[in-house]
Amino acid sequence: RRAGAVVRERGSLSRDGFVSVSVLMDKGYRQRRDPVIETRGYVYKDDLASLEEDIDAVVEDVLHKALSSNGHKDEVDIETDLEQALRKMLSQKSSRRPLLFTRVDVV
Repeated sequence: RRAGAVVRERGSLSRDGFVSVSVLMDKGYRQRRDPVIETRGYVYKDDLASLEEDIDAVVEDVLHKALSSNGHKDEVDIETDLEQALRKMLSQKSSRRPLLFTRVDVV
């Protein structure tokens, strides 16, 4: 069974690529740096700037909503919200479904 899962994952990577987004924020839900974005096999280099702008907008929106929650969200909640929002944005931008990795760290 494990071999089958590996083959499926590799097939998905070869068709759709992956997107990784890492966010560093403080306890006040403010970004401490721009998101770190990595992609492989999802967009051409010429389209990367546009994708980065779209991802930045999603990150800002998710953090703004977290701030509006009056401290009722922790980094796990924010990471979940970020992943859902990014999946939605990526599916609207293309018919491809890249593997998506998100990480939110708090300092």
